[in-house]
Amino acid sequence: MYNPLDQFDFSKFLNRMRELDLVDMLKEADKELYGVSQPQKAMGHTSAAAISSQSTAQDYSIKYMDSLRGFHYFFGTTAGTIKPDWMDSDDFALLEPIAKILVSKGQTRARILKFFT
Repeated sequence: MYNPLDQFDFSKFLNRMRELDLVDMLKEADKELYGVSQPQKAMGHTSAAAISSQSTAQDYSIKYMDSLRGFHYFFGTTAGTIKPDWMDSDDFALLEPIAKILVSKGQTRARILKFFT
């Protein structure tokens, strides 16, 4: 069964990044960030369930966009020197495997790993 909130699953995004080089990861993060659209409004009715569903989807999309921005900020803008304070700590912890992959490829410095200890 399709769950519309799956489109805002940050761990699924990160799984797609594992095989990419840093430059391509940042491009994909940009595309994903700009491709995230606000949930469409319910057509024809405004039941409590529809309003609740829209609100939940909007909350997930905001958190997802914050995580995508944090990903790009951490690996791109600051090159692993500053942790994005606005990023959810659980989502930030998910960046560790990506950081390890990039270190092993020589695409970022090993000091980036200090943020995960």
